[in-house]
Amino acid sequence: MNVLKSSKQTFWHGALLLAVAGLLSKILSAVYRVPFQNIVGDVGFYIYQQVYPFYGIALALSLYGFPVVISKMMLEEKGGQSLDRQSILAISFCFLMVIGLVIFIGLYQFSSEVANMMGDRMLQKPIEMVSFSFLLIPVISVLRGFFQGNENMLPTALSQIAEQFIRVVTIIIVAYLLVLHEFTLYEVGAGAVFGSLTGGFAAIAILLIFQMRNIERLSIKQYKPIFTLHNIKRFPYKNLILNSLAICLTGLTLVLLQMVDSFTLYNQLLYYGLSSEEAKVSKGVFDRGQPLLQLGVVLATSLSLSLVPAIAKAKQNGEHTHLLKHARIALKISLVVGTGATIGLIAIMKYTNHMLFTNINGSQTLSILVISILFTSVSLTALAILQGLGLIKQSAWFILMGVGVKWILNALLVPLYGSMGAAIATVLSVFVIAICSLILLYRVFKRGKMLQPILLGKIVIAGALMFIFVKLYEWLFFTMFAMEVSRITSTYFAISAALMGGVAFIVLILALRTFNKDEISDWSILKKRIKS
Repeated sequence: MNVLKSSKQTFWHGALLLAVAGLLSKILSAVYRVPFQNIVGDVGFYIYQQVYPFYGIALALSLYGFPVVISKMMLEEKGGQSLDRQSILAISFCFLMVIGLVIFIGLYQFSSEVANMMGDRMLQKPIEMVSFSFLLIPVISVLRGFFQGNENMLPTALSQIAEQFIRVVTIIIVAYLLVLHEFTLYEVGAGAVFGSLTGGFAAIAILLIFQMRNIERLSIKQYKPIFTLHNIKRFPYKNLILNSLAICLTGLTLVLLQMVDSFTLYNQLLYYGLSSEEAKVSKGVFDRGQPLLQLGVVLATSLSLSLVPAIAKAKQNGEHTHLLKHARIALKISLVVGTGATIGLIAIMKYTNHMLFTNINGSQTLSILVISILFTSVSLTALAILQGLGLIKQSAWFILMGVGVKWILNALLVPLYGSMGAAIATVLSVFVIAICSLILLYRVFKRGKMLQPILLGKIVIAGALMFIFVKLYEWLFFTMFAMEVSRITSTYFAISAALMGGVAFIVLILALRTFNKDEISDWSILKKRIKS
């Protein structure tokens, strides 16, 4: 009984640790883009954002994809279902090294062709720089997989935070110094991408420190031969690749949509009629929405996704009632917070844009783009629930479908409406992912309703009243008090309106009894279980 209790505590503490590390890392990853854009301007931001998706893919593979599958293979080894763990780790490392080398060589060697596909041949150097990040995947993935396979999540959590912190610091310092010494913006972009390498080395350093202190070393001298023909044939190469890709696709949703924009938006803006320089500025202004999206989604999903381990555990124990209850609460939280974040940002977008990025350019486009916060929050929560239920392949197909919709709509809408068309395409693509995910969830839970129409009505009412409240405050602030619109007043208004609007929304949600007593009670019990 004590062993079982200890195992449950390890599970909850590990899940909580990774959730907190993920939250901090995502906040860091979003916040640094504001000072970076202020340093390099819209064109410099465009350059960096064009190549960022490549790093985002490498990061997801080394954090969510390969380590999870490797740790799963190690856990299966304990039950005698797989190769011994030393063989798993050694062959995984060699296999991933081959994959990393192939991607690195391909991306580096064909960097000019990739840049031309993006429509800007000057992007070659930043693309060459980001290709090096794929060489770090094998070491980081195997070390994280090793610790997670031993049910020790601390090294992964700390290495994740260290990676993002060092990366962010490097990007800001390098960008500032290069701009100060009047390097070209493309050289500044390549220097900023260098931060991905320093962050990766920081993660490796943290993991190696833990490994040196670990009783079970990765030494192979005391074990039987690993690279035997039998072991090499038995290793599940296909499962490692396909399962890793399927698992990390959820975390890559926004990155893949950015990748579509990297390859299509600049080219389509030229068809829209903009000059080369105007298209770069327009894309840079459009990319201002990425940190807003990221922060909004993190805010909306940080609570809902914390319930996913409980959902997976209920599935494992065959507790259908608890499974449905936890899934419903998770979706409700993502819908409520996602709606509040979306409507709140739309209400203060002009002033938030001015506060963060020095001017109000693109505020209308950004107001459309942030609608995707709502649908992304719901879709990521629904996809995480589906993955917890073991429906990983279906989740992956929904994301790929959304990426396809984004690609098609960019081609159709951007030549007609410019960057506004790209914003609409993003919103519709994540809407498709959300709808597909919810439909599958409804089919899985045949005996219970997930979200009732009256709930949606309450959320809409709360959001509408909050919007009216914020707009009334805006009128009082700038008209009644005769405040001039400047960056200082925009900053004061945006922060104060966000705080007051947030409080108003919470009060309205509680007043409308959006969450019943049972749901609040269940949430409190789950929080105590995680902390115990």
